[in-house]
Amino acid sequence: MPNAAFKFEIVTFTPKDKRLDKKKNMVGIVYSGISSKVSLIDFGMTSPNAFLAPSLPDEEAGFDVNEYEAPIVIASLPDGEITALMKNPNGDKVVNGPVYAMGSSVSSGDVPIGRMR
Repeated sequence: MPNAAFKFEIVTFTPKDKRLDKKKNMVGIVYSGISSKVSLIDFGMTSPNAFLAPSLPDEEAGFDVNEYEAPIVIASLPDGEITALMKNPNGDKVVNGPVYAMGSSVSSGDVPIGRMR
């Protein structure tokens, strides 16, 4: 059962050429703003039939989704870490889940407005 103190979030990012820290990738931005034990799995490297081990708690698994026009990271995070990511100038938006996989293409216009920094 998921930890009630954690919420699924979709994190979007400022384009790399407009970030203050142009060297840090999206996973680095997320890890620099959180202290929770989260393993960000590269979604592009998973097979369609892949699944996470049932013993891995929801709050310890996240996805780095760099497949679309609007790259995102999906993770289950506590409020304090959500706030830190919203304040990070290299991030763009943090959107509260739930998270569903639908279809095979997403564009930047498909990502909800979310909570701005």
